[in-house]
Amino acid sequence: MATKLAIVLIHRRQKTRRKLIQAIYQWLMNQDSTTESLIRQFWSQHGSLKNTDKEFFQKVLDTILNDTKTITDNFVDIVDIPFKHLDPVEKAILLLASYELEYEKNTPSAVITNEAIDLAKLYGAEQSHKFINATLDKAAKIIRKNEKTK
Repeated sequence: MATKLAIVLIHRRQKTRRKLIQAIYQWLMNQDSTTESLIRQFWSQHGSLKNTDKEFFQKVLDTILNDTKTITDNFVDIVDIPFKHLDPVEKAILLLASYELEYEKNTPSAVITNEAIDLAKLYGAEQSHKFINATLDKAAKIIRKNEKTK
């Protein structure tokens, strides 16, 4: 039973990440959006946020929209091109992954990286998953320098 619950929670978080990428991308294209307006919009227009972790969705959006500089600073010395010049989909994925590396310490960095790679394969350009992988590998070593990997 515990295993079944864990699988449900994993799928819920994956679905939430997909919705977050869409919301972050939308915010990047129109930075006048607020967390509340994005949540309302996703609830009504993009199918409900049913079967997602709504608390996580809101927490991530609040932090990214209100503290973008802290999150993007994680990539200043890692990415060869200025963050503002990155493709918006890659930017959205990196913002989400950076948030998780910084604030979701209970989620292993390998899980965060793998999820970001999957999102890049789903939404990004053909080879963007390689860029995401390399960037997050470097970022995780800095942000999670004390994390032990198995």
